[in-house]
Amino acid sequence: MSIPVGIDFGNLNSIYAVTRNKGIDIVVNEVSNRSTPTIVGFGEKNRFIGEAGKTKQASNVKNTVGSLKRILGLSFEEQSELAIEQNYVDAQLIKTQEDNVGVRVNYLNQPQEFSSTQLAAMFFSKSKRTIEDETKAPVTDAVITVPAWYGEKQRYAVHDAAKMADLNPVNIINETTAAAITYGLFKPDLPVKSKDTPEVKPRIVGIIDIGHSTYTCSIIAFYQNELKVLGTGYDKHFGGRNIDYAIANHFVEEFKSKYKIDISTNPKAFNRIVASSEKLKKVLSVNTSSSFSVESVMDDIDVKSELAREDLEEMISPLLSKVSGPVELALNQAKISVDKIDSIELIGGTTRVPAIKQQLSQLFKGRPLASTINQDEAIAKGAAFVCATHSPIVRVRPYKFQDINPYSVTYEWERQDISEPNEITSLEVFPKDCPIPSTKIFTLPRSGDFSVHINYTNPLEVSKSTNQKLSRWHIHGISLEEDQESVPVELRLRSEISGFYIIRDAYTLKQDPSITEKPNTGEKNHNNSQKPKYVRDKRLNVKSHTFAISHKALKELKKIEEDMIKQDILVEETEERKNSFEEYIYNLRAKLEGDYVPFVSEDEKEKLQSLLLQEEDWLYEDGEDASKEEYMTRHDALSELADPIRRRYLESEKQKQLAKDASNLSKQQQTNDKKVVQNNEGRDEKSQKIDKEGDVDMAD
Repeated sequence: MSIPVGIDFGNLNSIYAVTRNKGIDIVVNEVSNRSTPTIVGFGEKNRFIGEAGKTKQASNVKNTVGSLKRILGLSFEEQSELAIEQNYVDAQLIKTQEDNVGVRVNYLNQPQEFSSTQLAAMFFSKSKRTIEDETKAPVTDAVITVPAWYGEKQRYAVHDAAKMADLNPVNIINETTAAAITYGLFKPDLPVKSKDTPEVKPRIVGIIDIGHSTYTCSIIAFYQNELKVLGTGYDKHFGGRNIDYAIANHFVEEFKSKYKIDISTNPKAFNRIVASSEKLKKVLSVNTSSSFSVESVMDDIDVKSELAREDLEEMISPLLSKVSGPVELALNQAKISVDKIDSIELIGGTTRVPAIKQQLSQLFKGRPLASTINQDEAIAKGAAFVCATHSPIVRVRPYKFQDINPYSVTYEWERQDISEPNEITSLEVFPKDCPIPSTKIFTLPRSGDFSVHINYTNPLEVSKSTNQKLSRWHIHGISLEEDQESVPVELRLRSEISGFYIIRDAYTLKQDPSITEKPNTGEKNHNNSQKPKYVRDKRLNVKSHTFAISHKALKELKKIEEDMIKQDILVEETEERKNSFEEYIYNLRAKLEGDYVPFVSEDEKEKLQSLLLQEEDWLYEDGEDASKEEYMTRHDALSELADPIRRRYLESEKQKQLAKDASNLSKQQQTNDKKVVQNNEGRDEKSQKIDKEGDVDMAD
C-alpha cells in the first residue's frame, strides 16, 4: 500500500512530505536537501531533473526548463502571459498541437518537443522515485498543491501529469488551504464548536503566502478539527523572482559602464547573475548592506559591486505598492474588516523581506505577524495530512475543511421543446463564494439523450488567462415507453475540492407505485393531493469532454515517460559502472605497490601493471562513452587476473587475525586466572584477620 504523500509543487523549489503513524515528515532528496529545485534539463544521453538539473543549468541554459508551475496548462494564445513567462524561461517556448505552451530542446542529440504537462510529469516521476528511495516504501497516492488562481484547465494538467508519472492524484488543493490545515492541526487552543455551544465564534486567521512567483492571502475561520476559507485574494505576478530580476537588471546596467560588458546578451552569464541576486536578496533580509561578486561571469571578467537594503527597497517600490491588493480582495470576499482578524500567519520565502513585512504590518494596523508554522514546509505537511485521510494504512483524526468557490458556475442544456420559449435551459448551480466541495441534485424532463455544458456564469469576472468554457457532458441511454413523451432525469452535480465541476451521476426516474394520490382533507388548501414520489429507475451513461487528456493519449505519453526513465536509469547505472571500474584500477595499482607485494610474483605484477595502464588509457579515450556491459566485461576480466593475488592476501590476513584472536584469548585467560588467584588470596587474608581479632570457633 502507498504511503500518503503531499507535494508542494513550487515554481522554484518543491517540497515533499509523508504521513506516518508517528507524524508528518519532510522527505530529503538525494543530496539531503529538504527542498528540490523544480527544474528539468535535457542532455545528450539523459535528462537532469531536480538537483541535477540545477547543477547543470549554468552550462545547459537553453535545454533547461524552470517555471514549470507557470507554464503548465498555459494557452499559447495568451500572449501577455506568455511574454511574461518567456522572461523567466531560457528554453524556446513553442505552440503544441493542443494550442498550449510547450518547449523545444536538444535531447539525445536531436531537437525534440515536449508539452508543459509532460515536463511536469517528468518532475513528478523524479519526485516519486526520490520519495520511494528515502522512505523505502511504495508511492502511488499523492495530494498536490497549486496556486489559488489555477483554473480548471491547469488543474486537469496537474492531474494528467501525475497520472503520467504513475501517481494517483487523490486531491489537488490550494496552497494556502493546505497551510491552513497544518495550522489547524497543531493549534490545540482553537475554539471548540459543538451542538451544545453553537454560539462559539471561530478564530479568524489571515494566511499570507508570498512565494517565488505568486502572492496569495486567505482569510480562514478555525475551529478544532475544522476550517472554512472565507475569502482568497491573489496577485499572480508578485513574488521573489520579481525582486531577483530587479537586482539582476540593476547590476546588468551597472556593469555595462563599469566593465564594458552587456550581460543581458549572454544567457549563461545572466543566469549566474540572477542566481547570485537571489542569494543577495536573502542576505539583505538580515543585513543592511552586502557585497556582490561573480567570478568570470563573461569574457573572463570578474564583476564586483555592493547593494544597500534601502537601495533595493527603492528598486522594488512599484512591487511594494501592490502589497495591499490580495489582502483587500480576500477581506472583501470574506466580508469582514481588518479589526476582525485574530492573527496573521506568514509563509513563503518572500515574506521574509523586511520591506514587505513592514507593508503587511501597516495593512493589519500593527498586529504582530506570526510564523508559528514552518514557513517553507507547512504547505507540504498539510497536503500529506489530506492524503492520509484517504489512506487505509495510516490512521489520522477526522478533519473537515471547506474552500471557497472563486467564480459562479452555470450548467446549460439543450431546449426540450422548441415551441416553448419560456423553457429553462440553464441554472446557476454553484454561485460565487459558495463552499466547496458541494453536491447539488437537479431533475429535468428529457425525451432522449442530451448534453450539458458547464461554463462560468459571468465571463467578465474571470481573468483573461482563464478558459471561459469549462466542459461538456453527454448523457445517453434514455429510452421512453410507448405512452411517454419524456422522462424525468436526475443529475448529481458536484464541485470537487480539486477545483473540478462535474456530473457525478445521472438516472432516469419513475413514479413510486407505493405512493398514490390522497383525497382532499383540508379546508384551506383545496388541492392538497400528495405529489407523486419518484425513485431512481435506470442509471445512465455519462461521458465527459473536459480539459483532461484522453485515455489513449495518456497511455501513449505514459509509455514515452517510462522509456525516458529507463534511459535515465541506464545512463546512471553506466556511469556507476564506469566509476567503479576507474576506482578498481586505481585501488589495484596502489595495492600492487603496497598490501599485495608479498603475495605477487614479478611476472604477475608486470603483467597486471601493463594491463592496468592499457585499461586506463582505454577508459579516458575510446571508453569514455562505452556501454554498461563493456565496463562490466573489462572489470570482470581484470578481476579474474587479480583475484588469485587477492585470495592469497585475504588468506594471510585471515591467518593473522586467527593468530591475533588466539593471542588475545590467551591473554584474557591469563588475566582471568590472575583475578581468581587474587580473589582467593584476599579471602584467606580476611579470614586470618578475623581470627586475630578474637573470633571464637564455636565448634570447639
